[in-house]
Amino acid sequence: NHTINEFKMYPNPTKNSVSFKFNANFESIKNITFYTIEGKLVKQIDTIKNTTITVNTKDLNSGIYLVTINNIDGSNKNTKLIIN
Repeated sequence: NHTINEFKMYPNPTKNSVSFKFNANFESIKNITFYTIEGKLVKQIDTIKNTTITVNTKDLNSGIYLVTINNIDGSNKNTKLIIN
């Protein structure tokens, strides 16, 4: 199995940064995207080199974001992130 089945995103809600902890198959991640509720792409992380990464969110306005973990096989996982 080469897709991400489980991940943790914390803290949520957050202010300055958010961390992702993936299962052992992090090599199968194509990217992580952050969209506003209106559907505008505001951040994309293309380099995932470890099972845990931290993303700076200081440049994002307060609100709710849809975060998508996109796998190289085309599958994805979605979650919501709240930024205070």
